[in-house]
Amino acid sequence: MARYTDYFKGKALHELPDNYIIVDVETTGLDPAMNNLIEISAVKYRCNRKVDEYVTFISSDEPIPPRITKLTGITNEMLKDAPRPFEALAGFLNFIGDDILIGYNITFDLAFLGVSCSNYCRKRLYNNYVDVLKLATDKLPFLLSHKQIDVAKYFGINTDGSHRALTDCEICNDCYQKLKELSVALYDAPI
Repeated sequence: MARYTDYFKGKALHELPDNYIIVDVETTGLDPAMNNLIEISAVKYRCNRKVDEYVTFISSDEPIPPRITKLTGITNEMLKDAPRPFEALAGFLNFIGDDILIGYNITFDLAFLGVSCSNYCRKRLYNNYVDVLKLATDKLPFLLSHKQIDVAKYFGINTDGSHRALTDCEICNDCYQKLKELSVALYDAPI
């Protein structure tokens, strides 16, 4: 994903904001230059409380590979009447404004969003961001796996419906809040 960092210009933050937008995407593959976005979810939080959401499928000229349908449950039929990429991405850009974006392994999502926003909207992403995966690896170094589903299970967070963008946003936020609690507890610990 490093070769796609030119498409998103925000900075990785090491703070734990209370006002932010959790972002997750579903795609037809792993390469932002070769594959397409098929779903975007963005959930807005103010003072750590959900206040709004933007969720959309995106029509794709590329058929969804069977392995992606098996993983996400998203079918070609579901995308039949979905917005075209420009419309979906313009709505996303309007929704996020200049908010801080948070996601799990967010550079993957930002690479796809950045390439797509550049290609379809002629805009770059300048939002600063927090990677919950980085927080998890820093705060839970003893876990054998830092995949979102494994971190969620460690915290006792329900993962039913994972691999759909909106559900993954909710799981990510729950993990973020638990990791934030751990971080605050460390600041209060006696030296």
